[in-house]
Amino acid sequence: MKQAAILLVDDEPEILNSVYRSIRKWSIQAGLHILTVESAEAAEQIVQSEDWEVRITITDQRMPGKQGDEFVVRLREIEPDAVPIVLTGYTDAADIEKLLNSEIFAYILKPWNTERLILELSKALKMYHLKVRERKARQHIEQELKMGALFQKALQHNVVTPRNKDIDFFVDGQCASKLNFSGDYYDIIELDNNRYLALVGDVAGHGLNTAFMGGILKSIIYPEFIKPFLASTFSPSRFLHGLNSRILAITENLPDMLVSFSAALIDVRTRTLNYSNAGLPPAVVVRDGKVSILENRTMPLGTSPKLQFEERKFVLEKGDCCVFYTDGLHPSGNSGEGFTEQNLFSVFSNAFSSCHSDARCHETVFAHTKKLLHTDSFEDDVTLLSCVLK
Repeated sequence: MKQAAILLVDDEPEILNSVYRSIRKWSIQAGLHILTVESAEAAEQIVQSEDWEVRITITDQRMPGKQGDEFVVRLREIEPDAVPIVLTGYTDAADIEKLLNSEIFAYILKPWNTERLILELSKALKMYHLKVRERKARQHIEQELKMGALFQKALQHNVVTPRNKDIDFFVDGQCASKLNFSGDYYDIIELDNNRYLALVGDVAGHGLNTAFMGGILKSIIYPEFIKPFLASTFSPSRFLHGLNSRILAITENLPDMLVSFSAALIDVRTRTLNYSNAGLPPAVVVRDGKVSILENRTMPLGTSPKLQFEERKFVLEKGDCCVFYTDGLHPSGNSGEGFTEQNLFSVFSNAFSSCHSDARCHETVFAHTKKLLHTDSFEDDVTLLSCVLK
């Protein structure tokens, strides 16, 4: 186990001895061993050793070999929690500028005032403990974020793209941040050989709460709202009504947890699309380069128990491409100046007319939308689900 220490660095032994005597009583009270070395190179070896946990360093600025400011920069690389103090007899402006640029904690002139030195050491030790707590908190959060990403990937891994000679499905998503998970939800469920349910959702906000809410949706939707109705006529609007009640119960103590959601029932035998939407941007059907908007939006799920969900029926033709997406792709979810809904529909028209809906189409949509937004990444999480009737 490493022992806590304060490290003194000066090429003059008498200075080391004098500082040692000045801080010895304080170091004992603080539970720190005092280590002394006469060069920055030797100090680096101490900091990197397995024996010592260097919490504070007191270093001279002008020394043979590596200077004090250079040692401080190196110290931040190998032991970022350690707090550096510089004790020097020089007031040269160039030296002071170097030290300030190296982000030292304190700058004390020789000859030093012992009370002032002890005061700075006490503050430096508090700073060390604060940095350690912050680092551990960050590590804990990063670990939770990694678990959230794994959790979401495991859920989405279970989404199987159905195979049918009469229809092709494609789905892609992009996270707005480097967290590697999002608040978006999607699923494609085969009800029978002819009927398919395309679901897209967007949990408001970012972070672990949204990912876990997506997990809850994944765990309840099929057993509670789809499986019991396999033998009967399935209604997207009835589905959203039931899901809204369930979400209200789940989020009773979480008033800001809203879920935008759309459900589309596609019947390849009758070539019909039944569609209902709660808060998402309108789905579209691209036919021969023309975009038809399936607009029947209401408020997101979880806003009120009195929500009513309309259901629209659309007759499909061979070659039609149905496009469902979250608002990370829509002007409502972006602040790009001059980016309009019509711009987005033009992107859909060009992309899905030329590709007939496949992975390249989605790549084209993402690339062209980012170009319109003048950005390399979306401000919000994005899910894009499309299908083409063959």
